[in-house]
Order: sequence, then C-alpha cells, then structure tokens
Amino acid sequence: MRILIDAVSARAGGGVSYLVNLLQILPKICPEDRFLVAMPEIRLPATIPEYANLEIRKIPEASSNPIRRYLWENTGLIDLCHSWKADLLFCVANIIPLRSPRIPVVVMIQNVAPLTRKVLYLMKKTETWASYCRMLYMGSRHQTEIYVR
Repeated sequence: MRILIDAVSARAGGGVSYLVNLLQILPKICPEDRFLVAMPEIRLPATIPEYANLEIRKIPEASSNPIRRYLWENTGLIDLCHSWKADLLFCVANIIPLRSPRIPVVVMIQNVAPLTRKVLYLMKKTETWASYCRMLYMGSRHQTEIYVR
C-alpha cells in the first residue's frame, strides 16, 4: 500500500512530537508499505532513520502563512495523491482537505475542542477573536464530508 502522510499542518508541539514518533517506527513495522510524508520546512526535534520505504518531501509553498498552507492542502496535496498514486491519505494534524482526493482518508483528531459547543462559547467570551475564529475553522474542517471510493 502507498500511504501519503499529510503533515504540513504539524508545525510545533504535540503534533510534531507525534509525527516524529510515527516516522521513527511506522516504516519499520510496515516494511511492505511505502510512505511519502508531505511536511513543512521545519527542523524536527529528533532524527528520523533512513528507511527504503519512507520518503520525506518538504513543501515550501505550505511552509509559510496559513492561507498558502490551506490552498496547498486543497490543490497541491490532491495533485500529489494522484501523481504519487497514493492508496490512502493519512492527515496527522486535525485537518483534511475540503476536496476529495478520491481515495480513503484517515484523519487523526488530536483536539476535539472545536467540535464542542460549550468550548466554542467559552472561547468566544474569553479568547481573542483570532483564537476563536481559528477554533471555528478547525471545527468546520472536522465536519467536512469525505468521499471514499
């Protein structure tokens, strides 16, 4: 199986730690599968061993501001799925593309707060407008319908 790992939104903290742990072990325990990781141009806090079945591709256009990253995830990521002939898209940072890549998609949810009305209500009253809008955006992304062939 060819698995494309979308990690362009894993930029810091727990998301990056999870990604490092995943990349250190996944290719080793699944030697028959091939993995392509699309990630931002960031320095990982640990070394990833070289595996014959793992390719890491830095995505400069997804490494800058959130708007460019959003655009890449809904255009370039879909194109990469098709050109690499991925069998599965695994999104590791709470976010999936709005457009269907026409292959199965797995999303790892690390934060369910955007899906909780009470959390959104409290954030609106206590957080900055930007933080509140970011949480609304993340919640809308979780509720996107995924089409699987």
